[in-house]
Order: sequence, then structure tokens, then C-alpha cells
Amino acid sequence: MSVTSNGFRGHSSSACADPALVRRERRRVSAAGVERRPGEGVLDHLGRRTGVTQAQRALDGAAHALTGGTAAAADDAYAAALDRWLSLGAADLAERTGAVLDDLGLAVDRRRR
Repeated sequence: MSVTSNGFRGHSSSACADPALVRRERRRVSAAGVERRPGEGVLDHLGRRTGVTQAQRALDGAAHALTGGTAAAADDAYAAALDRWLSLGAADLAERTGAVLDDLGLAVDRRRR
């Protein structure tokens, strides 16, 4: 390990990662579900990974129960679902994602599938 000119510690540029370690890490990450699923758009992937997709489903269900009068305490369920949806940043996930992708100069399909 060496100290760079900016004071950070790191491996020298001549050091290479152990290929076996890289393969194990890729399998671990893949097993954790980090990789995008086939046909999954960027927004769908981020929604799934952040919990926004699940929160949206819960909010939609709570809204349906609230308007349909099909559930007791529907207003409390809706309030809880809305709080969760907002706390996850669901309201502007697409806009923030677009801004980050633009900042990084990445031209990817941002649509939901």
C-alpha cells in the first residue's frame, strides 16, 4: 500500500486485483440482486433497489382503499404509505436520476418498462 500525493492510501498502480477475488465479488453482488434484470430500465432498477417501487404499490393500494372505502382505517394506512413514499424520495426519483445521468454524461434509456 502506498500514500498518494493527495494523502490517500491505496494500492500502487502496478498492483492488480486477484482475478479469483473479483469473480467471487461479482457473484456475491449478482446474488444480492444488484445487477439489472433483463429488460429492466434504469428507473425500474433504481425503484426496485431503493424500495420506491414497493412504496408506490403500497401507496396506490392505500389510495384505492381510501377512495373505495374498502378498508377500515384507510386514512391511517394512506398516511403511512405516503410518509414512506416521500421519505424514500419517490416524488422526484426520475428527475434526480436524470440529473445524475446527465452529470455523468451517460446516455441511457431512462424510461420505465
